[in-house]
Amino acid sequence: MTMYRKRCSRRPVAAVVVAIVLASVLASVASTPVQAANTSSELLYDHDNNASTAELRQFGGVDRYDTALRLARQYAESRGGRGAVPTAFLASGGSLVDAVSVAGLAGYLGAPVLLTAPDALTPGVGNFIEDYGISNIWILGGTAAVSAGAEETVKALQNRPRVQRIAGEDRYETAAEIGRRLGGDSQWCGTLSNSAILVNGETDNGDTDSLRDAIIVSPLASRLQIPMLLTRADRLPQHTIDFIRDEDVEHVAIIGGQEDVDAAVSGALRSIGVSTVVRYAGTNAADTSAVVAELAVSGDCREDLAPVSTDAVALVSLRGVADGIAASPVLNGGVPGVDGLVPILLVGDSLPSSVRAYLAATPEEDSVGNKVEFKILAIGGNAAVTPTVMRAALNAAASAPALSVDIVAVDDTNGNGLFDDRVIDGATEFRLNFSDDIDPDVPSLTAKLLDAIRISGSPMVLASGTPVIHGAGGSTSATCVPDQVTVKLASPLRGGQTISLPSTSLQFGAASDKRPLTGDSVSVVTPSNSSPQVTITALIGQSSVWVDVTDPEGFAATEALLQAEVEPTKASKSGTQDLSVNGTPTASTTTQTNVSSRRFTVPLNRALVSGDIIKVVEGSITDLRGLKNSEKTQSAASAGRNPSLQSVWVSYEAHTSQARYVVPISITGGDGAAGGTPDVFFTARKSGAAAGANGNGWNFYFRRASTYSASQAQGKPLSLQVHVNESAKQAFVTFVDGVGKMADLKKALESVNAFDKLWEVSIEPASQTNTCVLANAPLTLPAVTVPSPATIATGYTMVALRAEFNTGHVKKVYGGELFDDILRAALAPTRANQTDKTGWAAITGVDIWRDKATFDNNGSPTGLYTFGNIEGGPLRRVRFEIRASEAKYLPRSNDRVIVTKGTDTTDSIAEGYDDSEPSPNPDNLVDPYRFNKATSTAGISISRTSSVSSPTG
Repeated sequence: MTMYRKRCSRRPVAAVVVAIVLASVLASVASTPVQAANTSSELLYDHDNNASTAELRQFGGVDRYDTALRLARQYAESRGGRGAVPTAFLASGGSLVDAVSVAGLAGYLGAPVLLTAPDALTPGVGNFIEDYGISNIWILGGTAAVSAGAEETVKALQNRPRVQRIAGEDRYETAAEIGRRLGGDSQWCGTLSNSAILVNGETDNGDTDSLRDAIIVSPLASRLQIPMLLTRADRLPQHTIDFIRDEDVEHVAIIGGQEDVDAAVSGALRSIGVSTVVRYAGTNAADTSAVVAELAVSGDCREDLAPVSTDAVALVSLRGVADGIAASPVLNGGVPGVDGLVPILLVGDSLPSSVRAYLAATPEEDSVGNKVEFKILAIGGNAAVTPTVMRAALNAAASAPALSVDIVAVDDTNGNGLFDDRVIDGATEFRLNFSDDIDPDVPSLTAKLLDAIRISGSPMVLASGTPVIHGAGGSTSATCVPDQVTVKLASPLRGGQTISLPSTSLQFGAASDKRPLTGDSVSVVTPSNSSPQVTITALIGQSSVWVDVTDPEGFAATEALLQAEVEPTKASKSGTQDLSVNGTPTASTTTQTNVSSRRFTVPLNRALVSGDIIKVVEGSITDLRGLKNSEKTQSAASAGRNPSLQSVWVSYEAHTSQARYVVPISITGGDGAAGGTPDVFFTARKSGAAAGANGNGWNFYFRRASTYSASQAQGKPLSLQVHVNESAKQAFVTFVDGVGKMADLKKALESVNAFDKLWEVSIEPASQTNTCVLANAPLTLPAVTVPSPATIATGYTMVALRAEFNTGHVKKVYGGELFDDILRAALAPTRANQTDKTGWAAITGVDIWRDKATFDNNGSPTGLYTFGNIEGGPLRRVRFEIRASEAKYLPRSNDRVIVTKGTDTTDSIAEGYDDSEPSPNPDNLVDPYRFNKATSTAGISISRTSSVSSPTG
């Protein structure tokens, strides 16, 4: 049982406050409200203890009397049930004016508020009084409000409660009499002065609209145990004046705008000796509810009201004044599943914009990084808070995308280091890559996975032992982003089966993360039944042949082609020397364990002539599935001559890392470096106009708006204006209002689509040993424009180049000459005087290598290309990878390559094979090494294509 009795003793005032302060706190929609809560849900309850039936609204009564009874029962139960609540209030459900002022006294006495029809006790009220052993009943108002007959009915109940009335000659005196029973010494938030709340108490022709302000503030009045006085809109009633004078009220909080309580009333308060008058108002009642809710959650009242729930609100209909009157005791600290006071927001037939803005500014994470599940409680049934309004509120209160999951293979079979491979036939396990932290409790996680995952529509059967492992790379100690789960099965998967984890409302998120899961479904790969394919290149005049082996399922890199597995047959022409393999075939180098293609160079005892035949015998190569190649034969053929450059292609850019900037330390108080005092970082997203490594060239500017007031910003949420200029690579962040912490800056920037699509905002962990906890340090707002933050994460932008020739029988590519032409074209826009490759290589941070590079522990590529010749067998295309600290130094699409026809090795880009046939007389062989220089094409434009795979680093 949690009690929030907090009656304050009178605290002396150090000095008489002479100045009269009139403050107006207006509801405003932040230019960029911080990102809404992670997820949201309506607070419902299981009315029949049956999970298969729908949960219902706990306080959705059939009418105001039933709603009040439900609220009273909950209040009594939250305090211990029968006998725990000795006192209750009974008020008219018709006029309502006598009940609106009771919140403070109800909080002081720990009493619920019951409603009854004026002329007779409403059925159910008597049962409640008897069931819960209520011994004291306070009737609010005279007999016109609650009849003498109803009073006698209460007195005659079986438990014989003591019945007393609090009544005056009108509603204003009744409110004053209720206040007198508090005995004085009540303080409004943040003041030491004796205080009271003042609201409009007028009603015309049964219209209770003016009572809405009393409902809005009632949970606060209940927690503070403070009198709530009534006034007319344009003048202060005498009974209210008498109370203020008699009780020596020095501070008055007016709730509502001047159309409810105008300036004449404020002046009257000052004239009777009230030292301080503060007004809390919006442009209408719904706006005012958002102002008061903000005041309770993060404003001046937060400490005095503590604990206050930051992850829950109650919705009350603008037509539901009666529902709100009975709700204040429960909202003061008795809402199931919520710790602390719950503020009220007023709604109509639609969701007011101010309420939507308040919900949209709710925090995504709490102070220690846990996701926030925001809870919304409806006071009243569907006719009061309609399902449409509730859906709109839930949508406004939550903004985080659903959790997602990818189903992948456990092994990195393609060796790219990404662990994103497809699950293949025969696998007995698979991995789930979740997009965020998930529940680390393995038994609970296992149960959810068994409920959700299906193998071709059937539940999965797990292996014995430890079938589910939570943690990156199978490590149970790793608990942070992204979470990985390894699932081990009792039997192997078969090709064509599907593994599905469908979208589900099962809660996989960690701690309070209640996001639904967007699932995934994959098909188990059926391996190809094709055997290894063999291609033989046998060129007349060459003393080697080249055997290329490909297989879609791959074969071991250790798989060899043996000398005995290649069988040459000499030409049948007279005088031809015998033909044989002259040594062990050598394979092209690789760093991978398994490969899908490999070239073997087979040495021969002489140069090939027309009519020679090369055969690779059946079963020479065995793939990973045990399939073997078929026999393959190839006759020696002419190589052709005069290769020419046909096309140059460039891949899409890839980056060893994305540019990372640190927000100026004058704002965050950090140290501007990773691993130290916490900072806020901007990391470029992998797609979009900001993508790039160290030199992507963005600038950021931070400033405080000229209208920013440090004194008025206190207690308000952080509000920003953000302008992004993609073409100029500039972003401007202006602090407009409010104060905040680093987490608030992160959420505010994430709510701006133009910024969020380009940059991921992150906060350095407060503790390097706990990478899940975000820093919560306050910001220091800039007085003037702060220059661009520094880049703290270096990196490189990379592309791959592919040059293609018109023939597949190019013997040698002169890399220096080829690159001299290509790179001169690339540098033309940035270095007009660039004329040769020497100057290119001298540019800081530029590296070039052949094919796929390998990297050392410092992230530098090994085996750099030094503009040498490229050979080792017939070529049709050559591939290079280039990385630079600045993308502007890299070849781009539409760069124009100008190639001149070569006459010797100093200016030719390629060399073809000699296609003349050697003499059959072994003693009179011609030299096969004849130069046939590349014929060149002028003006080849570099084209960008995805068929050239980007470097991965």
